[in-house]
Amino acid sequence: MYSKGKKLFKDFGVILLGSFGSKILSFLMIPLYTSILSTSDYGIIDLINTSVSFMYPIVTLSISEALVRFVLEKDGNDDAYLTTSLLIFLMGSALMIPGSWILSLFLFNGKYYFYILGVFVMTSASTILGQYARGTECLKVYSISGVITTFVFLFLNIFFLVVLKIGLKGYLLSSIISLLVSVMYLIIRLEVFQHLSLKKGIDKVVINKMISYSIPLIFNSISWWVVISSDKYILLHFYGTSINGIYSVAQKIPSLLMTIVTLFISAWQISSVDNFGSEESEKFFSSVLKKYQGILVLIATIMIPFVNLIAKLMFAKDFYIAWKYVFVLLLANIFYSIESFQGTVYTAAMRTKASCYTTLAGAVCNVVLNLLLIPDFGIMGACIATASSYYLVMIIRQIDINRFFNLKVHLLRNHVEYSILLTQGMMMLTGKFVFQVLAVLLIIPVLYMERTFISEAFAMIKGRMNV
Repeated sequence: MYSKGKKLFKDFGVILLGSFGSKILSFLMIPLYTSILSTSDYGIIDLINTSVSFMYPIVTLSISEALVRFVLEKDGNDDAYLTTSLLIFLMGSALMIPGSWILSLFLFNGKYYFYILGVFVMTSASTILGQYARGTECLKVYSISGVITTFVFLFLNIFFLVVLKIGLKGYLLSSIISLLVSVMYLIIRLEVFQHLSLKKGIDKVVINKMISYSIPLIFNSISWWVVISSDKYILLHFYGTSINGIYSVAQKIPSLLMTIVTLFISAWQISSVDNFGSEESEKFFSSVLKKYQGILVLIATIMIPFVNLIAKLMFAKDFYIAWKYVFVLLLANIFYSIESFQGTVYTAAMRTKASCYTTLAGAVCNVVLNLLLIPDFGIMGACIATASSYYLVMIIRQIDINRFFNLKVHLLRNHVEYSILLTQGMMMLTGKFVFQVLAVLLIIPVLYMERTFISEAFAMIKGRMNV
């Protein structure tokens, strides 16, 4: 188990070093965005990205998930898996030519058609090639591609927004061009053209194998999209694009937490497949989950009392009010992060249908709560609906997983920590100094409950520094 933990730590370290710094730079650009772009502009950007995330699994058949899963098996069919994935991507992109027009008509009265299509094509290509890099364990290449995307994106943002002053369209162009540069890098470094197996013809066995695995994931992805994004369309219906812009900015601080989660899951998925189902793997999963939960809660409990201060530094003009919603979104992201970890159990066990059912329950819960809460409570209603839906999926998955895999959790301790985070947030909302001080003091019991993890983390860091 030690060697597996060491491998996971190494993989995570490579991805973290390659990507986290660039994510921090993106976060530091928020003051520029909120000072130049209007709340309506931000809302439009968010709706375009949200709509693309909805269409992606449908028109590409979630093939990137099958790609990384089967390439990790190292069965000698990597070229066939990659070729199949890229062919499906090309067919999906062709479908999005009219699809993007329909979306632009529905959302923006025919505006932004080329931007929707461009974001879709480049995001899809980047995702598929990135998953191939992960599957072949080219983690340095994967990380560098993320760094390239970020730095090109930030440079073009400054050029288009500050120099040329073309606002919203400049932001969207920055996104498309930066992804294009990253895709070109991946094609060259992964030697994609040398791994295409077109001369051998289409392998029907491979296609059936990949699609059989990925089809349930389409419904899973759609369900996740409903949980994550349906609130934005309901907010749009009741309040317009401006409130979506505020909601999008409110998610920027929790996105720092989600960045760590995304990078960790990228590394963890590689380790999760190895020796899955054995007693050793059950202990390894449970141990990693305990530490995973610990770092998420520690980051959140330290962030919540200082959210107001961070917002003053980062959010300009009409965006400042977004700070009030951050603590609920942080808690929601913790639930989402844990269920993402649980999702790797389903992936490793090849139980994608069961994963889909659990997510569907969250989607239904989310839509119902959004319709009930958003009309009266606006953004806060959307945040509560999101957190509740994530929590429901997390609990259902834990119960379901224990039918075939012994994944141990510390329910009482976890829920005490969740309660502390919620209390911290409520105290900050009062605006009273005494409660804000109490919110800071509530960090102490969380530190105490996670003392074992903190001690192990310091010992690991100390050991690596002494190497």
